[in-house]
Amino acid sequence: MASGRVFTHSKTRRAGKIDLAYRKNGEWTVIDFKTSYLTDRATAIEAHGVQLKLYRQAIRSITGAPVRAALCLLGSGQLVDVGGS
Repeated sequence: MASGRVFTHSKTRRAGKIDLAYRKNGEWTVIDFKTSYLTDRATAIEAHGVQLKLYRQAIRSITGAPVRAALCLLGSGQLVDVGGS
């Protein structure tokens, strides 16, 4: 969805591709798939939290709707909710 768009974070331009974004009941959800073997929520958020924050901001700026985000940790089979706007 955000392919080809560039967003600014801390005065630094960043580009990225969102793995999965969908809307249900007026709220967007962004899911980012990770192949690294992370086993706990805190470590996963520390490693990828800023990335998902940027994705949430990008979707919110495009749609104006609330956005939640989660990491799908393929190595451990966990879905880690990292919150929303």
